[in-house]
Amino acid sequence: MPQKPLPKFRCSSWGNLMAEPKLKADKDAGNLSEGAKTHALDVFISWHYKRREDSYSKYFEKGNAVEEDGITLVSVQTGIFHKKNEVNLSNEFLTGTPDLFIGPGTIESAEIIEDTKCAWDIFTFQRTKQKGETSNNYWQMQGYMALTGAKLARLRFC
Repeated sequence: MPQKPLPKFRCSSWGNLMAEPKLKADKDAGNLSEGAKTHALDVFISWHYKRREDSYSKYFEKGNAVEEDGITLVSVQTGIFHKKNEVNLSNEFLTGTPDLFIGPGTIESAEIIEDTKCAWDIFTFQRTKQKGETSNNYWQMQGYMALTGAKLARLRFC
């Protein structure tokens, strides 16, 4: 009987796994954070039972709705024509679809990975700009670089 492939983590959720435990004793012992344990369990349940948890927010929906506008804005600002990447990449542990890439040929040979983040409104845009890159953003981009071999990754806040 063929063995079922192991579950994979989405690059966009990899930051959940990399979160540090709150207690020093747990950090010293190399334990996972409670959030990482919860996320790993959720991924296992989705994989094992072939179910997806419904996750909806107006912010997520708007981000998806204006993603193409964000990509167009990046193209205009950089002077480089960008087209949304539709290729989902995967390795033994991770899966993900970076928004944009720069490099010769295909996404698999990308030199630079770029991901757009479209804010809900001017207020959340400015707050995000003030805070800068989050740990989740960092780990998402690390995942994309692991999947492509790219040496540089950039977030484009729109």
